[in-house]
Amino acid sequence: YMTVGTLDLSYFGGSGEAKMGMVFHSDNMDLIAEAGFQLDPEIEIMVIVYVKPCRNYAPVKLSVRGTGAIDTTLITGWGGGGGHRNASGMQIPLSKFQEFLDQFEQVGHFV
Repeated sequence: YMTVGTLDLSYFGGSGEAKMGMVFHSDNMDLIAEAGFQLDPEIEIMVIVYVKPCRNYAPVKLSVRGTGAIDTTLITGWGGGGGHRNASGMQIPLSKFQEFLDQFEQVGHFV
């Protein structure tokens, strides 16, 4: 299941919006991102989300992959993560993940 929508880049220090796909999964991140880009060639950013339950804390891991149109570190830097222009990641608390989701407007999905 992939959710597709737009992400407000101004919240992260950029400008405009990017078309984004989001998948909740934990394995084969590059393969999943590539499948998302093939399902919808207009997608500029794929976010693979993994919630890892821990003892008193549930960190949310986000792996961000891009086509080169948007620097993925713009998003992951906001959450204290990093990486490269086309591949980066971050680990954030569930409350901060809600802030991230607030910047995303769903417009459709693939099953």
